[in-house]
Amino acid sequence: MEPSPPIAEITSPSKGANFCPQFDILMSSNDNNLTNVKLSYQKSEPNFPINAKTLLMSDFGDHFSSAISASLAIQALDDRGIYYLMRKNSAVVDATQMTNLLATYFSIIANNGVYDENVFEGLQLFNASIQNVLDIGYIRSPNYLNLRTEIELNHKVAIAGIGGTSNNWILIDGFSGTKNLDGTYNITISNPITALIETVQLRNQGLGVEIFYNGGWQPIEIIFHIGTDGWNSTQTPFGEDLNRADGWSFNWTPPNLWHGYDYFIQSEGTDLTELKGYDVTMYSYDCTQFYLAGDFNNDGYADITDLNYLISYFINQGAPPIGGDGRADTNCDGYLNITDIVYYANFIFGQAPTPCY
Repeated sequence: MEPSPPIAEITSPSKGANFCPQFDILMSSNDNNLTNVKLSYQKSEPNFPINAKTLLMSDFGDHFSSAISASLAIQALDDRGIYYLMRKNSAVVDATQMTNLLATYFSIIANNGVYDENVFEGLQLFNASIQNVLDIGYIRSPNYLNLRTEIELNHKVAIAGIGGTSNNWILIDGFSGTKNLDGTYNITISNPITALIETVQLRNQGLGVEIFYNGGWQPIEIIFHIGTDGWNSTQTPFGEDLNRADGWSFNWTPPNLWHGYDYFIQSEGTDLTELKGYDVTMYSYDCTQFYLAGDFNNDGYADITDLNYLISYFINQGAPPIGGDGRADTNCDGYLNITDIVYYANFIFGQAPTPCY
């Protein structure tokens, strides 16, 4: 039996909370051999596609959505150019040929359908045929954070089994925007029923998620996430705790973060044997409740001194606004440039609405 990884679970702030300007991170672990915890962050992009392709299930058969979705997932990895994955033995195959190959591995014709274990075993058989270059895992009843972590943070692709039937499998193409006002999320999928890339809604439900698919809300019962080596992490380390005597914790004042964006926060725990374990959560960087909009020097007023502060920041590489560089995006266009100075000057003289931050 393999030893359990030393996970330092992030317990505070609560998952999905807003943070600014300081971030008091508390972690918990039952592993007495845990020796240190490293922390890192990465900005989550509101729109994150894997640029998946499409295939039409009616060109294959009623139970082929799992093989289609897996084929397109492998093609998406192949398109990244790290490994040549679209192969049968030494011959290059297209997505249609790969679908039929995977259908054989999944025993779709023999079983007149497919079960979760058939998909997992079939993916492992295919992986063995290409020298096991794939990293294949699964999550039952995944939540939104699981999907976002595997696809965006870990650079994997994911196929999802929907509603417990053999016909409903999709490839998740990516994410579109952040949380909607009604608490749902927009994701894009490669839909084998229509052969289209479609934007659909997703919502957390209980411990998992439901997707609005084929006319109604249906649970995602399992995902298979597939990745390869060769993708370097873009996470930025920001802290480390080497002493559990006062609990696993770290106080962080984030530099240069963007307001309104979500950020992955990851803890990496290491034990006495050098075994590592990970926990990931997401928080939204939002300073609107901490600072007066346009008050960049944090003196309690939005006035001409803040305009001078902004000019110094842009022209003379001066200090960023208190609370982070993102607050300098006065016109909320997603860019930091001279137009933000112009906008703020117009605001000061009554010619523009209140700045965003």
